[in-house]
Amino acid sequence: MKRERLSRNVVLYSIAALTLVVAVAYLAYLFQKHYEETLVSQTQQQLLMSAKSIALGIEEFIAEHLQDLKTISRNPAIQEKTYKGILVKKPPTQHCVCQDLYEAHKEHVDAFTLLDAKGIMLRRLPHIEEQIGIDHSDKPGVAYVLREHKVHVSDVFYNNLGKFAISVSEPVFYKDEFAGMARWMIQLDTISKRFIETIKVGREGYAWMFDNRNVVLTHPRKDFIGMSVLDVVRKMYKENKGETLDESGLKEHIRNAHNFLNRVKVEGEGYGISVSCKTDKKELVAYKRVTIGDRNWNLIITLPYSEIAGPIHEHARNTFGLAGIVILMFGVGGALLFRAQKRKAELETEAKYLKQVAKSAEALRESKEKLSGIIDSVTDHMIMLDEQFNIAWANDVAKELFGADLIGNKCYKIHHGRDKVCEPCIVKQCFEDGEVHEFETGIIGADGNERTFWCTAGVAAWDDDGKPKMVVEFLRDITDRKQAEQALQVAYDQSIIYAEQLKKEILERRHAEERIQASLREKEVLLREIHHRVKNNLQVISSLLKLQAGYAGDEKVAVMFKESQDRIRSMALVHEKLYQSEDLASIGLDEYIHHVINALFRSYGVNTNKIAAKIDVEAVRLEVDTAIPCGLIINELVSNSLKYAFPEAKKGEIKIMLRSTDENEIQLTISDNGVGIPDDLDLTNTESLGLKLVCILVDQIGGELEIDRSAGATFRIKFKKIKYKERI
Repeated sequence: MKRERLSRNVVLYSIAALTLVVAVAYLAYLFQKHYEETLVSQTQQQLLMSAKSIALGIEEFIAEHLQDLKTISRNPAIQEKTYKGILVKKPPTQHCVCQDLYEAHKEHVDAFTLLDAKGIMLRRLPHIEEQIGIDHSDKPGVAYVLREHKVHVSDVFYNNLGKFAISVSEPVFYKDEFAGMARWMIQLDTISKRFIETIKVGREGYAWMFDNRNVVLTHPRKDFIGMSVLDVVRKMYKENKGETLDESGLKEHIRNAHNFLNRVKVEGEGYGISVSCKTDKKELVAYKRVTIGDRNWNLIITLPYSEIAGPIHEHARNTFGLAGIVILMFGVGGALLFRAQKRKAELETEAKYLKQVAKSAEALRESKEKLSGIIDSVTDHMIMLDEQFNIAWANDVAKELFGADLIGNKCYKIHHGRDKVCEPCIVKQCFEDGEVHEFETGIIGADGNERTFWCTAGVAAWDDDGKPKMVVEFLRDITDRKQAEQALQVAYDQSIIYAEQLKKEILERRHAEERIQASLREKEVLLREIHHRVKNNLQVISSLLKLQAGYAGDEKVAVMFKESQDRIRSMALVHEKLYQSEDLASIGLDEYIHHVINALFRSYGVNTNKIAAKIDVEAVRLEVDTAIPCGLIINELVSNSLKYAFPEAKKGEIKIMLRSTDENEIQLTISDNGVGIPDDLDLTNTESLGLKLVCILVDQIGGELEIDRSAGATFRIKFKKIKYKERI
């Protein structure tokens, strides 16, 4: 009955423990599922933000080129030459507005052309003589402008090199009469390399684009470019499945696996989840419509779902594996507990059937004198017992420990203070099987202190029937040895605990380092996005100033707008270089200064055959808080030279030199060989906003300004590299 009750308790405890473990595992699964959904939603939003940024960049790129064409079309000389149909059959020997415009954009365009009102090519840059005088009225986009006299962005077409391209056209009017058009031809490879191929989306993600006719414009797989989106899906499905989809099957497949292809035409922007034709695995998708004139392109960014959810699933598998191990340990522990309790019950049952001690103390007394010499030399405690567990004899060592009155008492009472036979009892076992038995036990001496003994018991005398009559028990004190073993075990257990604690601390530190690294990568991405957005916002401001200047009735106001536009452009260029650089804290001044000077020369329409720019700049890197003031100083001083140093089309040159004079000091020199500046001009008390701004900016970077009026005008600015404190 007792055994059945024990078995039932063990089963109940095991079921309760397993239920708790399963509940904890299920809660862990729910948490993992919620975390996965949250992370996927955040990633989709980040992909959509990237798609919006790319789309805005492409739209601004086309708008900038349209604006430059509008500037050219309003040039009186261009209007007159276009109206008169003057053919430029030889490369120009002198710079003109068209040449300067093409030089400014030749890295981004295929060609610049001027056509008359009949579609005859008057001029082409780069110059190809065979094209001059040819009728291009049948070329993409030309017929529309000839007919409607409106700005036009053409559909995608194959150019003479077999590459996808578009044309951007602006009508030219002469005295309110349509005279012809100015036209850019731009390869899509240029747009793809500048805005799409630079985007890194995880390890295997990518961006691609198709137009409103469902023609693929850009794609990592070059063989897809020019194909219909439907043909691309059909081809990838066949490569993966080995089967060809019919029309109904294709529509069903797109509706189930690629519904974003339908949604992008309706919604314009959004995100979702699709199924890869290549791997049959889920992908995160973000899409954004790109408006190019009256054309719509569709930008798609994809990222394999496994790059986001893979680490989470791996963690979940480890968690459930650990839960399985815990469940197994509970099962094994329950089985061991059941066996131990069962053994204890068996021993207690056997204690009820102990035999009485043999009645043979007399024979032992007869041999006492013979053995006394041997016994007196033994240092162990020796006790003789009969079948009733009475102590019949003890040596002097035992009497010293237990007292002289131990003879005649029960061994279990003397040794343990008990009222019944101990379980297990080696004396009883000797009477039962006649064998020698050993056992470790704790015994309380006459002084009341418990000590540990190693007991060895054997039959000392047999009766006439061959049954054990007397048993002798040898007790050896091993208390000191046991205490040493226990101390060693405690030390070992503590070392195990310390090792587990150390392992836990190492894991926690490793996880903390991983979180810090992930946070740093995320902040780097956000910082690049901030620089990119600041650059875009400054460019928008610059474009607004340029448009506003065109409507200014006062020439002085227009000049003020133009100067402000140049200043903003120099600041925007710093942020553009920062988000394109590996180092987000500083930029290289050599490339930056070249871009600033070239932009100023284009802005003022400088003829480089008359005014030359000589730039000698070392490869010096400055932090953004120093680079922006330096860019503004260069902008103001070079602009001042271009406006005032060379009156009446006088020839000359402007020098820009930057040197590191020592480890921390930099010298910036800007000079020209023009008419110079008056000796009585005080920069700190002048009405010129630009020169006042130079003084303020020099003070801002902690520099010193020196002016040399001996030959033209020379400005030397010395300043030190500033190590800015970390911002919090």
